[in-house]
Amino acid sequence: MSKPTDQWNEDDVLALPVGENDTFERKGTKLLDLTIPGVNESAVLDELAKQLSAFANTGGGRIIYGVNNGGVVDGGGVARVVKGRRTTKEWLEDVIPTVIEFEIVGFNVYEILPKPGGGSAIAADKALFVIDVPDSERAPHQSKRDLKYYVRLGEIRSLPHIV
Repeated sequence: MSKPTDQWNEDDVLALPVGENDTFERKGTKLLDLTIPGVNESAVLDELAKQLSAFANTGGGRIIYGVNNGGVVDGGGVARVVKGRRTTKEWLEDVIPTVIEFEIVGFNVYEILPKPGGGSAIAADKALFVIDVPDSERAPHQSKRDLKYYVRLGEIRSLPHIV
């Protein structure tokens, strides 16, 4: 897709090829939406740190939340507001720098809203979230959650601990 991520809409996200590759990863709603009963914030942060480390260490890419592996909007998307009146986008922008060593410079979080006028698979109070992770000159990046380094080689893998 040649369209810049900041111009993506619901149709662009749903038009991505089925499956995943080294440039994007789909994540279901339960891997981000803290308003869903049983969703554990610590587990959300663990997975986020792995994905960020992997993409930053292997050329960059996009993490797309609210879409399942089949490319279908999951549960209407992710709640737009989390923890009181704080938006999910703001929460992501605040936590991303805290879960990775070294901080990723130049990441962006985009909120994909429902199509105007109806016909959207995204519910009115929800959105899809795309985290655009650049290729990093500061690599290697380590997850602060489990102190491992990750890379993407068709799938996410941790590297052996190197002292």
